[in-house]
Amino acid sequence: MISTCEPIKIGNINLKSPFLLAPLAGYTDKAFREMTEGWPGLMYTEMVSAKALFYKDKKSFEMLDKIEGFDEAIQLFGNEASVFYDVISNYINKTDFKLIDINLGCPAPKIVKNKMGSYLIKEPQVVGEIVRACKQATDKPITIKIRKSFEEMQSLYAIEAALENGVDAICVHGRKREDFYKNNSDYKYIKKVADMSPVCTIANGDIDSYEKALDVMEYTGCKGVLIGRSAIGNPQIFKEFARKFQGLSFDELGEKDKILQAIRHLNLACEYKGERLGVCEMRKNYPGYLKGINNNASIRNEINTKKTKAEVEKILYDLLKNFE
Repeated sequence: MISTCEPIKIGNINLKSPFLLAPLAGYTDKAFREMTEGWPGLMYTEMVSAKALFYKDKKSFEMLDKIEGFDEAIQLFGNEASVFYDVISNYINKTDFKLIDINLGCPAPKIVKNKMGSYLIKEPQVVGEIVRACKQATDKPITIKIRKSFEEMQSLYAIEAALENGVDAICVHGRKREDFYKNNSDYKYIKKVADMSPVCTIANGDIDSYEKALDVMEYTGCKGVLIGRSAIGNPQIFKEFARKFQGLSFDELGEKDKILQAIRHLNLACEYKGERLGVCEMRKNYPGYLKGINNNASIRNEINTKKTKAEVEKILYDLLKNFE
């Protein structure tokens, strides 16, 4: 295992650390990103539809809301190069997002049915056209996030098309589209991509500890890692990694601090999305925050019946009394 790693450069930007928050649909909204307190080297938004932005969809534009002072990137999905060009030229270039990522990895049936996300692994020519259009539209770095394969077609062809058209970095999730999130991330495949790529390559999949992150970077030759599901209900993972990266100690949070974090996250979610939606969308984050607490399943079940912030807060504050 290597003991040190270096900050990374993507295109014309320097990132303060190689530990990045992965784009997670339904999770990495503004509240989630704010909970990381800016510790990741870069934070990706949820994937945003390029076509929805093209047609001026209000909800999609709300997803462009940045956090002042944080290093953030936007991930777009779609399959029309002209739409990417238009949206980046007219909207994204006016934002402070550090870079733009193209989603080539989403395995969701609805996305794949519309020939977007991981489906584009089967369409290297389209991938090349989209990357070329993005590069023509902006000076911001362009990256792709891609899976190992779609059906029987490996993603190397799509990656080559992206490289030929000037992509600045490649983020590789080492699972097939058909795996969704089952089985293990294939680091051997990620290493294969890193070995053939002249640009920065970033590994994704199953990064759940600082030691694992270093091991994966050493084995694959990647310059950084994307951390996704391990950060759900555990935003302090980035502070832990960053402090260890700097040679500093990190004290694990106790149950009390995790509950307080859940309360803060709930309040941010309600502030940014309104109480009804904020309370509802927070439910999927509680398993991480309450992990290790006795009877956490029954506590979560009770929370899931509540519809107001005050009701959920009462449950969490009552739970805090057990740790005073």
